[in-house]
Amino acid sequence: MSEPRRRRRTDRLFGQIAVELGILSPEQLEEALQVQAKAEAVVPLGLVLMDLRLVSREDLEKILEAQRKLLDRTVERSKDQKADQLFGKVAVHLGFLTQDQLSECLGMQKREGPDSNLRLGELMMRKGLVDPEKVRRVMEVQAGLAVPCPRCATLHNVVMFMPGTTIPCRKCSLMIAVPPR
Repeated sequence: MSEPRRRRRTDRLFGQIAVELGILSPEQLEEALQVQAKAEAVVPLGLVLMDLRLVSREDLEKILEAQRKLLDRTVERSKDQKADQLFGKVAVHLGFLTQDQLSECLGMQKREGPDSNLRLGELMMRKGLVDPEKVRRVMEVQAGLAVPCPRCATLHNVVMFMPGTTIPCRKCSLMIAVPPR
């Protein structure tokens, strides 16, 4: 995305937050955006709003804090989604559910909406696809504390082994590499 376009999106978000906080009216925001668009140089919306005397320095700080919190929530949600996708891949790899069941659960989770705190393991338990013990095993694999054998899926506790070393599977004797933590 180009810098001017990113700036416009950021300023639009900044303005929407100001409106949601009751600091600006939608009409005041549009007026400020029009003034900003006519400026010869790129001027942040906050400065335009201050020049128009529509906000105070304290108002700017409130808006920026709300914007930071929104960004933090977005980043945290993204991390949770990535962790849930990894959780699902591990659960499928261990044979606890099929790829179709995983896709169905991820779709259900997505439909819950961005503000939902429903984690994938919890959803799978509600649907009866896994029990708490299987969730624990998936989480151990996900954390690198347990490694499944690629051949027979037997789980091996690798807490005491150095990453990069190999251990034999106790069931099929395949050599398994201990992953980095």
